[in-house]
Amino acid sequence: MKKIVHSVIEYIEVIKEIRQRHESSDFLFRGQGNSEWKIESTLERSGLFEISFAKYYHDIDYLKPEINSLGHSFQRKIVSTGYDFDFTKWRDISFNHFPDLEFLAYLRHHGFPTPLIDVTQSEYVALFFACESFGLKNCQNKICNAKVFVLLDMFGSSSVSGHPELHKIGHYLETDKRHIAQQSEYLITAQYGMADKREWFFVPFESFMQQEQSIEEAVIENSGEQEQSYYEIEIDGNSKKDIMAELARMNINHYTLYLSEDALVQKLKHEFLRNVLK
Repeated sequence: MKKIVHSVIEYIEVIKEIRQRHESSDFLFRGQGNSEWKIESTLERSGLFEISFAKYYHDIDYLKPEINSLGHSFQRKIVSTGYDFDFTKWRDISFNHFPDLEFLAYLRHHGFPTPLIDVTQSEYVALFFACESFGLKNCQNKICNAKVFVLLDMFGSSSVSGHPELHKIGHYLETDKRHIAQQSEYLITAQYGMADKREWFFVPFESFMQQEQSIEEAVIENSGEQEQSYYEIEIDGNSKKDIMAELARMNINHYTLYLSEDALVQKLKHEFLRNVLK
């Protein structure tokens, strides 16, 4: 299913159809302002496509003293042998025992490159992030179509050791208040063992997606049944402004999702642009 929608009503109708098909599943959503964009972490967008956990965690640990000077209390984890976690063991990471998740979430919320990929429990929040750039004409001088990814429970459940794995980090982290407002969860793609090194690496999300698509194609070929683990909903670019206005009437705006003074000004900016761009 890949549909183009033009309003909140059309969007919710598609969501309802997906929910009815998969009544026993929970869902996660991710909105992106350009329908051509792949899902990427900020680590990938910064040019770091593969980096060992040991290297990444070691380097970010040195950021903590300066950040703690602002009143935080992130605990240092560096010992004489390096970062105090054994990333050569497969089991801990494979069972989602990631160290320093609250620190990673803090860095992610403040724009520092991390392996965390934001998703939300709310289809409305995802739609907001898909449509918030309604004034930008950056697709051949046109407003880009947007996209919302709908991820089912089974998404990533067929990961195999030695290949890219998807790890879902749940909602209950002690982090920024916007994490609660946005109903945030996170995804991490990782792989154990690369270039004969028996340790964990952060890897591109696309490497996992290619594997997921191959598995789905194999299931269809062997059983004749299509078992989708995710859906894509495309949003018409010219409808973004009206959709943002509809969401604003539902009190979904920059301020209610970010809860800061900067976000309040962003909210007012969008109200201004919706009026002058009529």
